[in-house]
Amino acid sequence: MADKFFDTARQNGKPAAARESSGCVPRLRTATFETAAADITGDVLRLFTVGAHEIPVQMDIVCDTWTGMSDLDVGLYRPNGGVAVDIDALADALNPAAGIAWASKLDGLAALGVEERGILPFFEIANDIATTDVIGHLPNDSYDVALTYKADASSVGTVTILLWTIDEK
Repeated sequence: MADKFFDTARQNGKPAAARESSGCVPRLRTATFETAAADITGDVLRLFTVGAHEIPVQMDIVCDTWTGMSDLDVGLYRPNGGVAVDIDALADALNPAAGIAWASKLDGLAALGVEERGILPFFEIANDIATTDVIGHLPNDSYDVALTYKADASSVGTVTILLWTIDEK
């Protein structure tokens, strides 16, 4: 029977990351907004500004109805109205059209692999596309988490989004 650490660095006496030993205080961001029947393909709705060093843990999306919105991406944009880094870095082709209850919430981080969620900071996730994204190079060392509409909405509804992150250190 083996008794060992999952991390070879810890096995060799190196300190553990805070998230592995003492834990991290989660940061919760919330947004609730009304959709518009005029929402069209290509629209971008910026939700939250996050630090490039923050690590995404969970993102829940619920809505009462969003008829027509059958394709929704969640991605990263440069802050303050800047350009897209990766429009579907966090989730691709979500379908909230029929309305999504809390019991069946959409996963706003669906594009992240098991080795990324709760582990990689936003700048490393973005670095898959924007290979120059490193702390100090990014505008304000932050990103805007945004929805990109890939379909035309045809109704008005209410959407609530919750995003939990932790700090890298």
